[in-house]
Amino acid sequence: LSRLAENLLALARLDSGAQLELRQALDLGIVCRDAAERLEPRAREQGTPIDVQAGDTLPVLGDRLALERVLFNLLDNGLRYSPRGET
Repeated sequence: LSRLAENLLALARLDSGAQLELRQALDLGIVCRDAAERLEPRAREQGTPIDVQAGDTLPVLGDRLALERVLFNLLDNGLRYSPRGET
């Protein structure tokens, strides 16, 4: 429930344009690796490896927290709804 509330608040901020101030130069590869690292213990427990393959740099302009939330949610859903041991 708290995750849903956080996502709704983030959506409201996006709709209001408040997020434009939070854009910064980022390396998307690092953001992806960080999100994967947070879920690695659970992935290992399920026998489902997370393998991030990114080039040396993947420069983007964006909101780091929003990107982390999106990537974490994608990986979390993948782990939650994939059969154990699926790669």
